[in-house]
Amino acid sequence: MNTNAQEKRRVLLPALGAATVIAAFLAAGLLLLDPAYRDIGAGLLSAALASFVFALLVLLIFRKRSVLSGIVKFWLILLFNLIVFTAAGIRWFGPVAIFHPNADAASEAALASMPQVERIEEDGGRLSGWRYHGGGEGAPVILFFYANGETGAAKMRTLCDNVRAGYFAGFDLAVFDYPGYGGAPGRPTVKETALAAYDYLRRTDDVIGVCGYSIGTGPANYVAANRETAALALIAPYADGYDLYNNFLPVFRSPLLRGLVTFKMESCVFAKSVKVTPLVIASADDRTVPLASSEVLASCYQNATLQRLDGRSHAGLPADPVCLGMVSDYFREAFS
Repeated sequence: MNTNAQEKRRVLLPALGAATVIAAFLAAGLLLLDPAYRDIGAGLLSAALASFVFALLVLLIFRKRSVLSGIVKFWLILLFNLIVFTAAGIRWFGPVAIFHPNADAASEAALASMPQVERIEEDGGRLSGWRYHGGGEGAPVILFFYANGETGAAKMRTLCDNVRAGYFAGFDLAVFDYPGYGGAPGRPTVKETALAAYDYLRRTDDVIGVCGYSIGTGPANYVAANRETAALALIAPYADGYDLYNNFLPVFRSPLLRGLVTFKMESCVFAKSVKVTPLVIASADDRTVPLASSEVLASCYQNATLQRLDGRSHAGLPADPVCLGMVSDYFREAFS
């Protein structure tokens, strides 16, 4: 190998290690400033430390200066950095790709002007949501869990439109924000929030049904598995979080790579504890949650009704009149 190539490698090797470590520390420091991204900062910091320690070990092991030693050191450190930062990126940025915390001031303002809609804030704002009083005293209540791009206010506003269109008449409707969404602080930990929302309603309500759409089918199913519910309707549900990751990048099938998935939400496991007969609605034309994943979940229940509405997209399902009619009729029959 010529002298010029050797010199380039001698410069690139320390530069690669230094740049990677410095970039990771800077990114970690910036992210640690925001509590909502503390886990990401901690993950990058861990990856940077691992990279630094590995580089030291390689340099200690291959102390002899030679062409072969330089090549080995360069490629070992490069490959290790690629692996560790890719793994850290998948593990810590995965939830950021799945959840999109946001607020909808316009929907909040619209709901504030509706006399039948109640704003809910509990536990210092940690539990934040909305309730539509449409059924009178003692009426059944449906607890809704929305998709990742919505908010509690936006979902409640849509539900009020659904009521005006003739759906869910005679029921109370409730929606609570996931952490980081709407008025709820913190990071998305949907299981705890889902149970807290149910427990809040249970203080005053005896009959509670649960409905979830898209990412919200996970917490809806989790509530039905761990609490007493009168009904469970799921629109575009997934069997587990692995399916969501695999639909984006189909590599999370081995135990090693599955270990990088942080949003596991093993709905099929929870399904075995659900005592009601769920309504599962899915479409073969859903490109976000594959029909196969919904079918697997439906098969995990002791008994479930699977309705296919092919021709509808993922976003089109919850607004489709046939879908809304199915869900509304299902709850009416379950509550009767």
